[in-house]
Amino acid sequence: MKLPSLRPISISGRLALLYTLGALLAVGLFALLANWKLEANFAAAHREFLQAKAAEFQDDLNEGGGEPNLLINEILKETDGARLRAYEARVLVNGKQAGETPGMGALLPTGLFPAARGVQSLTLTPYQTRNNSWLLTSLPLQGTQESQAVALQIALDITRDNVLLTDFHRALA
Repeated sequence: MKLPSLRPISISGRLALLYTLGALLAVGLFALLANWKLEANFAAAHREFLQAKAAEFQDDLNEGGGEPNLLINEILKETDGARLRAYEARVLVNGKQAGETPGMGALLPTGLFPAARGVQSLTLTPYQTRNNSWLLTSLPLQGTQESQAVALQIALDITRDNVLLTDFHRALA
């Protein structure tokens, strides 16, 4: 039994197929590059924000003479009443809680945070609650009194960034 033979594809058909595949490959590479750049920019912005906040909080602690009360008041002033908070913060003195953003204790318990490290070597731990995505880190602050070890636990809300990346991924699919 003889199988029907396929007609050879014309040169114009082969060129159209080649151009289509080339265009799809170019769009795919552009999408991968754009996604990589978005994720890298978000990661850098998160790190820079946390480093800037650490420097700001260190200044607040220094202005208060090493006493954490001024620092706690500044945190409460920035976060109290804000509907969309950029961050949640908790101040620990000698391992004991001295103050925190209202509601943080129930949302983000102390045990979730990594050990305190220097500002230049931030440990960023992702954490997901029911409605929010967070980056958790702990920072030591230099108080003027050596007997007080002041640490800051800060949780950066990255929910909107993750939603934007998810929408971008869906648009690519």
